Amino acid sequence: MLKSILNGVEALITVCDPENFEILFLNDSIREYFGIEGDGIGQVCYTLLQNLDKPCDSCPYLRLQTEPDKTLIWEHREAVKGSILRKTARLIDWPGGKRAHLEYAVDITELRKAQEASEHREQMLGVLNRATFVLLSQSGETFRDTMTAGVGLIAGIVHFDRMSMSQNIENPDGLYATQIYRWSKQTGSAIPAVEELTRNSYSRHIPRWKDVLASGECINGPVRLMPEADALKQFGCLTALAVPVFICGKFWGFVLFEDLTEEREFTKDETDILRAASFMLVNTVIRNEEAAKIREAERYV
Repeated sequence: MLKSILNGVEALITVCDPENFEILFLNDSIREYFGIEGDGIGQVCYTLLQNLDKPCDSCPYLRLQTEPDKTLIWEHREAVKGSILRKTARLIDWPGGKRAHLEYAVDITELRKAQEASEHREQMLGVLNRATFVLLSQSGETFRDTMTAGVGLIAGIVHFDRMSMSQNIENPDGLYATQIYRWSKQTGSAIPAVEELTRNSYSRHIPRWKDVLASGECINGPVRLMPEADALKQFGCLTALAVPVFICGKFWGFVLFEDLTEEREFTKDETDILRAASFMLVNTVIRNEEAAKIREAERYV
């Protein structure tokens, strides 16, 4: 009856002899979870379940032997599958007149991932708020330093190695993207724009980008998987995120974030943060340009 009850539970249940670590019972859930064939009875738990030659560091057996009425609860990162389990262990009476160690585990991997994602999202928002304050404080005299500080804050939490801004220019033969600002994590400051990208035709090099970005969508993912891989690989980035920017409802251009060391796709949270950051960065550049025009005009008044 006890075994029938334990087999009906979705949690991962192990019952072992607390003296020699031999398995007395595994329920159906844990055998399915680890892909164990047979009942496992008589085998050593740490070898069968963890592929170890000695008890796990987190093994509660010794503590339970000294505190037999204790119920222990802890979290454990599974060595074989890499999942996170919340475990509960205690000694129970087992058929045959012996005491047995029962371990009850629930997979909380997705819960922890959600919690970590939420915490990271809060951290990113906090950094975005700090960057906003920095960027709004810029003046013509402090523009470069302000941009460097603002971009550096955002790169520190979202992890990109290079960032550039490209503004759209309408020419008789089509739409061009002109790179007007470029930043590098390696130098921690602005770097010269790529000369060939200061007048770059969408139709010639990145035809897909014009329609995708103009629709409000991002270009996101490993460069080698993009149709434009041949045109992009010369710049040394492994991952690219191009975020469209709209000013007064018009497709102004895009901000490009690059990862030079890892192939990945920016997460939705990261993309949302970088959308907001892109708008702020572009507006900082526009404000600086307008302020420069006003200062220039004042010289002739």
